[in-house]
Amino acid sequence: AKTVEKKVDIREENREEEKSVNSEEQTTSSSSANGLCFKVQVYASPKEIAVTDKKFDGIANVEKYCENEVWKYTVGSEPTFEKAQAIQKTLKEKFPDAFIIAFKDGAKIPISEARKLSN
Repeated sequence: AKTVEKKVDIREENREEEKSVNSEEQTTSSSSANGLCFKVQVYASPKEIAVTDKKFDGIANVEKYCENEVWKYTVGSEPTFEKAQAIQKTLKEKFPDAFIIAFKDGAKIPISEARKLSN
């Protein structure tokens, strides 16, 4: 929850600064010793929306990042694909198109590569 508050404060001060902070946070958000983590992407938008937006009501730990000028919203930061699948299952009713993505040391990587690295 502290990260969300920080993002809100920064957005009020300076949008450009927020983008650089998001990049830094992305690189530190891994949840496993090998720098690998799996997240469930639930939403994407060309316009930035708050992680506290009503479309995310009842969903904990929503995070966002910008990739190719598209804001992407994720839930979870799990060390295994299976744990991310469990989160995806709980979100399917509200976000039927939710899917799993992977990061290695803060950089998005193909899910196939991530699954090889995690085995």
